[in-house]
Amino acid sequence: MLTAEVHGTEVRGLALCPGRVVRFVMDEQLQRLQVADLLRLTKASRKPAA
Repeated sequence: MLTAEVHGTEVRGLALCPGRVVRFVMDEQLQRLQVADLLRLTKASRKPAA
């Protein structure tokens, strides 16, 4: 986990997962966790020209 902030009944933050940075929002009242990719690292699918 990189950051976590409490906003009323929500906890929001950023986390590192293998190969990606994700944003999360956890709502205590709704018992829900939302996750969204902010950055995803992938392998190159093309060969270099040289």
